[in-house]
Formats: sequence, structure tokens, C-alpha cells
Amino acid sequence: LVPAPAVLSLAALLALPAVAGCSRGPAEAEREDGAIVAPGEVDVFGVRVGDCLDLDVTEATAAQITDLAAIPCAQPHRHEVFHVGDVTGFDVYPGPSELSSTSDGLCLGAFEDYVGVPYLDSDVQFTYLYPSLASWQDEEDREIVCILVSTSPQTRSLAAPGAQAGDGT
Repeated sequence: LVPAPAVLSLAALLALPAVAGCSRGPAEAEREDGAIVAPGEVDVFGVRVGDCLDLDVTEATAAQITDLAAIPCAQPHRHEVFHVGDVTGFDVYPGPSELSSTSDGLCLGAFEDYVGVPYLDSDVQFTYLYPSLASWQDEEDREIVCILVSTSPQTRSLAAPGAQAGDGT
């Protein structure tokens, strides 16, 4: 998966995931009842709605991401997965421009259900990961990962009470 080349705001642009090739250690994040309870790496194909992420935005943006640094949502974080869905309607790789447009629509459509307020009324932004050409062809990857971006560190999930986790849980 590759990070979004363009997002809806400067805050989201500054928060693009930059973790491919980055080693935070071999430890995998630990889950209990589906939630991250100990920090560690999560394979990008194993990320779930509600996972809170510890993304280092000071590193160069990666061309292809394979792992994400996940942490319990009680620890300070600025990123949280709010939707995972598949790209449909394309027989061949549609390219970054079409994937960005499709991702914008998919993530925007899932935003209010998860956060509890319309996007334009929220202080939270979003970005996303979408398939690279290589993952599309080699892995048959069609997955979009929608990620909330908070301008200030959070120590809880950004999900609204009663929010539906949606696809990818």
C-alpha cells in the first residue's frame, strides 16, 4: 500500500504515514479481544478499524508501506484507522489519481459514522493508504485503509460512542 499523495488538509498532508523500511524492532503488536494492548508492528494487511497508530512524520514518505506501528489507544497518538474497504470496479490498476479519488470518497463516506460528526464540522482530518501497482498485481491488493489524523495527541479512541466499526474489523 502507498500513502495518499494528496489529502484534504495541510494537517493531514503533514501526517502522511512514513514507516516502510523503518524498523521499530521485531515485536508484533499484541491484541486482546481485537484491541491493541501492547505496542508493536502490524502488517498493513492485518490492520483493523479502531487500531491506533504511532506514525513518525519526520521520516521521508515511503513509496510502499508494509508495516505500521500500532499502540494501545490509551497511549498518546494522532492516527487511528477508521475504515478498511476494497476498491471495486477496476479490472486493471487505475493509477494513483483514480485511487486517490476513490479513496477520498470511500473515507469521506465512512467518516461521520465513525467520528459521529460530519467531516466539515470536525477538528479531525483523514488520510489513507491505497494499493501500489506492485501490491495490486502481486498480492491482488484492493484495500483502502482510512486513517484519522488528529492535530493534537489523543489518549482515547476517536470513535463516537456506539460507532460502527464497519469493514475490516
